[in-house]
Amino acid sequence: MQYFTEIALQKSDFPFDTAVTAGETVYPQQEEYVHNHDCLELIQVLHEGGYLLYDGSKYPLCRGDVWIINNRDYHMAFSTGELQIRVIVFDTDLVWNTGGMDHEYLKAFFDRRRDTVPVLCAEAVEEYGIDRCIEAIGQEWREKLPGYRVMIRAELLKLLGLIYRCYEKNDRFSSAPPQRWRSYHALLPVIDLIDSNLQQCPSPAEAAAMAHMSESYFAAEFRRITQLPFSRYVLEKRVQRACILLTTTRLSITEIALQCGFNTISYFNRTFKSRLGLSPGEYRSRQKKAE
Repeated sequence: MQYFTEIALQKSDFPFDTAVTAGETVYPQQEEYVHNHDCLELIQVLHEGGYLLYDGSKYPLCRGDVWIINNRDYHMAFSTGELQIRVIVFDTDLVWNTGGMDHEYLKAFFDRRRDTVPVLCAEAVEEYGIDRCIEAIGQEWREKLPGYRVMIRAELLKLLGLIYRCYEKNDRFSSAPPQRWRSYHALLPVIDLIDSNLQQCPSPAEAAAMAHMSESYFAAEFRRITQLPFSRYVLEKRVQRACILLTTTRLSITEIALQCGFNTISYFNRTFKSRLGLSPGEYRSRQKKAE
């Protein structure tokens, strides 16, 4: 695992940013990495299809959830399908003033037990209007109408107040994993095996047995969590790995096809071109020209 600290916000008179992103791509056999940064962060999950690596563990990014990340938390959001998240980062200077109540705005970021996971579930986010507040901030940032900074700061303070209220009324963060996470953790050995051994991926029946699920339940849960059917997930991982090998090695296309789990070169060529619109040879040539 690699750890690094990032400067997410440049020094300015308005230390704030927000964007919608797909997270980091998970490449087979790639060493995982996490970061922290010089600001606070909120992550709202807009579309499922990935996980958050947080404090050494993987957690599914479920639609509607909001994660609360402080400047010491090592974390990284990774996509395994069609993940889409809204990220809000801001410096505490936008909140700290001389008033005695300011610390409560940020209580959910710092006042937590070690064994808790800093996430507000989608139901609470909707109940307290946290999602609507985040959307208002995003709209102000996109349109940048006169006074948008004033409005963003006002909405941010309101958002932090709602998070504080939700945090306090719901007994802060829980250490007990919600039911929807249990299937994810049951599937992790399968996902890790696929990522580490593309040449000999398990069959759907073998994968279901590894997860201690029936084949039909496994298929449904795997698709719900990764946003891809099992066979499509394996195929996408093989193509991603092939792209890396085509770009970074001098292996022949046949060798790459076999290393990535394709039994025949014709099947590899056909699959690769259907996904990227280029043959493996054309892809390699284009990447060399771009360097």
